[in-house]
Amino acid sequence: MERGRSTAWPVGLGLLGCAVLLGPAAAVLLSRELPAWISTWTGHLALLATDGWAIGGVALLALAGAAMVVTALIPGTHRELTRGPLIPGVRASLDRRGVGSVLRDTALRVPGVAGVRVRVHRRRAVVRAVLAFGDPAEARETLVAALAAHRDRLGLSRPPRLVVRIAPLVCPAP
Repeated sequence: MERGRSTAWPVGLGLLGCAVLLGPAAAVLLSRELPAWISTWTGHLALLATDGWAIGGVALLALAGAAMVVTALIPGTHRELTRGPLIPGVRASLDRRGVGSVLRDTALRVPGVAGVRVRVHRRRAVVRAVLAFGDPAEARETLVAALAAHRDRLGLSRPPRLVVRIAPLVCPAP
């Protein structure tokens, strides 16, 4: 979200600049009269095209535009969950799939749980467990306690909220 906010202003200004510069081209194509300010500006731009400072400024703007395109295409850390500060100045993160498999292994250690599927999102972890035997309410309490303890031991800066769903094991009829 931060990247979108930080690039919105330059992108908006770039679009506005393109619209201002493409307006005269559209007017010429449509055989219309150009406004006086456009004729004046095109005259100034024609004189500046030979100036070294203007060419350097245009090159700098082109480089900044290329940097914005590269920044937009580089993947961010949305597939990772950041950890709290372990050492000052060092940032670490865990892959969401890795956190999911740690939570899955923890859930499978709970008595009565036969199978587990875990999906970890940015703000929540959805755990779907299949209960083979035992009381579902008691198994859910044990499961939530074990998952919360293990999640807290991971040291995430924003630990995902646990959503636990338990379904009974369905055996096919003979």
